[in-house]
Amino acid sequence: MKKMFCALWILALLSAPLAAEEFGLRFQEAKTPDHPAFSLLFSDCSLQRGCPEALKPREGAQRNSWFYRVKIAGRSFYAAADPSVRRMYFDIDGDADLSDEKAVQGEPSACRGLLGIERALLFGPVALESGARVMAMLTESKRLEIFPAGFMTGDITLEGRTFPVALVDANFDGRYDGVFSGGETHDVLIVDFNGDGAISEWRAMDGETAPLGRFLHLGDRYYSVKPAGDGSSISLEAAQLETGTLETGLEGAFMALWSDCGFHYLGGTEGKWELPAGLYRPRLVGFKGVDGAGRWSITAENTGRVGTFSVEAGGTQQVTFGAPLVIRLDPRRSGGSISSGIAVFGQAGEKYPIYAHLDGNPRFPPAIEVFVEDGTRIARGRFEFG
Repeated sequence: MKKMFCALWILALLSAPLAAEEFGLRFQEAKTPDHPAFSLLFSDCSLQRGCPEALKPREGAQRNSWFYRVKIAGRSFYAAADPSVRRMYFDIDGDADLSDEKAVQGEPSACRGLLGIERALLFGPVALESGARVMAMLTESKRLEIFPAGFMTGDITLEGRTFPVALVDANFDGRYDGVFSGGETHDVLIVDFNGDGAISEWRAMDGETAPLGRFLHLGDRYYSVKPAGDGSSISLEAAQLETGTLETGLEGAFMALWSDCGFHYLGGTEGKWELPAGLYRPRLVGFKGVDGAGRWSITAENTGRVGTFSVEAGGTQQVTFGAPLVIRLDPRRSGGSISSGIAVFGQAGEKYPIYAHLDGNPRFPPAIEVFVEDGTRIARGRFEFG
């Protein structure tokens, strides 16, 4: 009896919710936009053709100034750069008037670009009206990138394991508690789940970099997540969540989902899963199968009409995508020649690449033959990338 009582007591202790535990975080500076913690940010900087009509430039503005429209933190403002004298001006108050803005002096730097390392100028930190402190990187190819001046980092302990974490003010509102709500106004939580000391960027399927949710899951267990608004700490507590069903009706379907319940990668052959009740947004969808050639799969990152959806407790949410696939050509005439692109769409309008993966390797793009009305073939070839 005594042994049975002890066993029941231990079982009750293991199954009981853990009390909330708070973990302190510290600020870590960052001086380049290509830092791994910044793979998921919500800012847009577009180069303008000369000085916009709506913008009042500062007195004595140089003719070779570069002008930008910056969309950030749910609002937009202009910026102007004079790279020859390493100066930049930010219309922080958004009144389209640069005449009252002070110059921010830049320092030589470098940044990773599409074609390798580029020379650049680094400006900042600059304080936005939201309270966020940001840096700006201006490259020799006229690309402007705005990123946080740093992020909050520290360690958390779950189930006897320690995980490095980082909180990023990805929406530039000066706070670190912006929870995923279906759009692009949230912050980012990074957790080094595999303990390799590296940060997986947001396109990876391990969920290490994902929108900040109300919950975080480790295996089958969920924990409520409550960061301090100033990012100085993060509080975790074991949680019991109600569940519902997500159903695609597509054999071999798989999905990667951002959610207020954490990142989820769903696979299997039935296309049906039990999920915590919450809000979900697909990062990608696809399906796979097996035939005489081997194991194949096809993935769409442009998810078409498969948008944000809710899974209700005890309910079933139907999401439809995949076959039948439709191939569309995009012919264009240039002088005496005609070229055509090709796109593949699923039944929800999701856009697939023009190739599938077979046994983990991409297959070549499809071939094409062109015939005239009498059946004579006049051309043949194969689509190419680029």
